[in-house]
Amino acid sequence: MQSILSEQPTLSEHSITWERIKIKIIHVKNYSGTSMDWINVIAPESLPITETGYLSHFTHRDNLTTFTDAPDFVSQWLDHEAKKQKWSTNQQLTLF
Repeated sequence: MQSILSEQPTLSEHSITWERIKIKIIHVKNYSGTSMDWINVIAPESLPITETGYLSHFTHRDNLTTFTDAPDFVSQWLDHEAKKQKWSTNQQLTLF
């Protein structure tokens, strides 16, 4: 059996649409040869998980085992946080 620490990192890029917002997801499995995964979320506007539309998130790979892939993880995370915050796509702040 191969050790997690000897596995090479693998990068995958995905695009999803959540609440009519196009989101790019970059997922690096086994980031830096560790058991941590890196998920990068990029959107043109704020999301329930980030006010800026950008999020860099590290998580232990075991936290992703109940999801089919990184987009599934992010989608369910967005749904969960949106319910908690009573999210609305017109939550964008205004200056005036």
